[in-house]
Amino acid sequence: MAWTASDQTLLEMQDTRVRVATAFGLAASILLVFLTCGLAWKLKSRFFGSLAVLVGLPMLFIDISYLLALDRIVTTNWRLAFSAIGSTFALTQLSFLSAFRFRVIARIGHIDWYTKRVALALMCFLQLQCAATILVLGLSYYFQLQNQPYFTSHPWRVPAVASNVLTTIALDLYLNYLTLKVVWSIRMGALLGPDQVSATSQGGTARRNYATVALASLTRIKKSTSISSPLDTERSSTATSSDPPPMQQQPQQVISQAKGNRLKWQIFRTGLVAATLLTMLLLGLGGLAAFTISNGMLSGTVSGSITRVYANLAVVQWILMMKIAKS
Repeated sequence: MAWTASDQTLLEMQDTRVRVATAFGLAASILLVFLTCGLAWKLKSRFFGSLAVLVGLPMLFIDISYLLALDRIVTTNWRLAFSAIGSTFALTQLSFLSAFRFRVIARIGHIDWYTKRVALALMCFLQLQCAATILVLGLSYYFQLQNQPYFTSHPWRVPAVASNVLTTIALDLYLNYLTLKVVWSIRMGALLGPDQVSATSQGGTARRNYATVALASLTRIKKSTSISSPLDTERSSTATSSDPPPMQQQPQQVISQAKGNRLKWQIFRTGLVAATLLTMLLLGLGGLAAFTISNGMLSGTVSGSITRVYANLAVVQWILMMKIAKS
């Protein structure tokens, strides 16, 4: 007996590798929903609440639709269309929320080019691109349904989805990178003092010397730490009795050492954010490659799971940047 298109889709969905990838994606979606809802409740934040509703819940519903299609509660056609359209919508909203939040960061960091008009135009562009991608997907499913009873691959879908994913991820990572630079500059300026943070204005845009800030941070940490070399130990053993005891440190030295400890934590957290952004970049490229190279059920499921991990990492780096800003 020959397999029909519907039977072939169900056969691919029953593949063990697809089941494992879907289970991983479902776990990541549940984690994302709980994480964003918990932050929205704890911080009374509309931003994280919007993230849960616009990104977390659609991804969770997509994973649930796989289970429903596997048990034949819904058709495979409905599941495939809902997965493609829902993933496009969720990923676009993630970038949309980044653009919305960056408006506040731009005001704090004196990024003059990111005006309210620019922010509005960027957010409108994202939503229009999302609508255009969904329209292309919908038309491809509609035209295909006119000629055959079940959905298969279509030449329009991969370019439409790939262009949307590339645009949204690139924009999201760039805005997060700029946010990290602004937060880093402000916190280092508060800890090091304005004399060690150089800021010059050119064309109405404030530009900070981040390399100087980082170098000054490391220099201050080295001066404030109590780690001594063997030569220092030998000198201290031959010191005269007139030297003050260690417990009688001057208040300025105590303050300097405490500030050095805070600087070390700031640099450590900043490094974590940078590593998270790099991981998000690699995941985005990997998911895009998995989706474009192969058009099967397995590659699409793996790409979707990577998207969910990407969204969780986006929330993690937002939390870390909040800690850097508030510490």
